[in-house]
Amino acid sequence: MVPTVSIIIPAHNEEKNLTRLIPSLKDQSYPRQKIEYIFIDDSSDDGTSRVVKGFADKLIRINSRSRVNNSIEYNKGLGLRKATGDLVFWMDADMKVLSRACIQLLVKPLTEDQNITGSYANFHLSVRDGEGNSLLRFISENPLQQDPLYSFLSPSIDSTVVEKKDDYWLCKYTLERIPPAGMVMYRRK
Repeated sequence: MVPTVSIIIPAHNEEKNLTRLIPSLKDQSYPRQKIEYIFIDDSSDDGTSRVVKGFADKLIRINSRSRVNNSIEYNKGLGLRKATGDLVFWMDADMKVLSRACIQLLVKPLTEDQNITGSYANFHLSVRDGEGNSLLRFISENPLQQDPLYSFLSPSIDSTVVEKKDDYWLCKYTLERIPPAGMVMYRRK
């Protein structure tokens, strides 16, 4: 059985970035009919909604002006509540997926072992040549795709490895010492 995947992308004034991200998502080798793309447009005043129209399976527009402050975490949670996929994955709108097999790589461990809760891959996300920030490049090239501060305060990936498979490693985390991983696909249930 090929599981369905909900990909949630919060966005605020991301028209330019989405014109880079969406083609890389269209190029994924995972079956398109098994992917649900959910975009949360948080009061954009550029063409964000226009760019995702026709690609998004769900486009949720939020009028943040009626609230004091709408956080990205709130928007991620809203996307999760609307998700219907077996698996869920959050992405930032200012990324570009460089591997056609990105979603496939994230799904594989979750289909092979029902005890696995989350999956992250050492895939690369990119910003346009000469643009973007160095933090995103660091996170993308870090084995855990983690924030540098968390990397300093957290255990190494090597200390969590239980078994090395051909295509991925099984890691065991304890609640007291969980290495933060930036781009994780989870089981929705």
